[in-house]
Amino acid sequence: MKSWLVLISIALIVFCISALGQSSENPFGSTALDPVSLKGDIYYLPEGASSLPDFSGMTSVGSIYTKVLDIPTRSFTSGFPGVTDRFEWFAIRYKGTFYIDTEGDYAFRLVSDDGSRLFIDGIEVIDNDGQHPTQSVSGNAYLERGQHSIEVDYFQGPREEIALQLFWTPPGGSEQISEPAYVPRPPESEDGTGHSQATGPAQSVEPSQDTGPSDCGCQWCPEDLTGLDLTGRWSCDDGGIYYIKQQGHVVWWSAEGSATEPGWSNAARGILSNCVLTLEYSDVPKGNAAGYGTLVLEVLSNDEMVAREKPQSYSGYHWQRV
Repeated sequence: MKSWLVLISIALIVFCISALGQSSENPFGSTALDPVSLKGDIYYLPEGASSLPDFSGMTSVGSIYTKVLDIPTRSFTSGFPGVTDRFEWFAIRYKGTFYIDTEGDYAFRLVSDDGSRLFIDGIEVIDNDGQHPTQSVSGNAYLERGQHSIEVDYFQGPREEIALQLFWTPPGGSEQISEPAYVPRPPESEDGTGHSQATGPAQSVEPSQDTGPSDCGCQWCPEDLTGLDLTGRWSCDDGGIYYIKQQGHVVWWSAEGSATEPGWSNAARGILSNCVLTLEYSDVPKGNAAGYGTLVLEVLSNDEMVAREKPQSYSGYHWQRV
């Protein structure tokens, strides 16, 4: 019972971890790589640009990551920290994939200063382009249960004020800042820490054999997996016991090296997409470890998982149900 009570607090723990990557000083996103988010590629614009550019022939000057677009109208003097100090004549193209359980008509509202556009599954839902003060435009899209691509384009022209907010209203719900369950992108390298307090780059662990892609495009799985339920008690070759809870495509875990005198204990939350489980984890104050980072696991079956991307200092590699 105690282990399942711990799971209730995991979402709050991981929320605090995520909040470290985006603050009021950097409202457009964080340069810290986050595979379960919107990825925003940043572009410089020539002075005098009056609308969104054709991104196809442009080269990005950097990338940022965010789970929400919530920048109310504010002065240009706040700048654009994180990638560049430019406060005017720039554009950002945010892209990602999200998952919904409820089919139906979704209402979207895009607020921006200057121009912006919203695309869902490659179809334009909102056109709020052009140079203008803070302006709100709404649109609707009927979405089936499953995965959907999203793209939000934004540009800032001349100085004075900037704004970018994306709202959505799910079927039968009320309007709120859009924060869906994002699906992991293909793994990218990143820095992170593990059970020891040392830092180092995330390491890729190659499969023992090349299985080729599955129907969904996964390079690890020989075929798509269906009906997975990871809920239960698991052991790992790092000596830990992991209590896992799965609800739909969202997975939580609580883990510790020992029930009586743990040298480490961590909590995690992630998204399961076919055979790929991407988790954000953090060591918690039960033990002497203070690491955090991202784990990318391959789910081999309902009873076995292996690590494919992990910080070098994270000792766990192989998980089995017990």
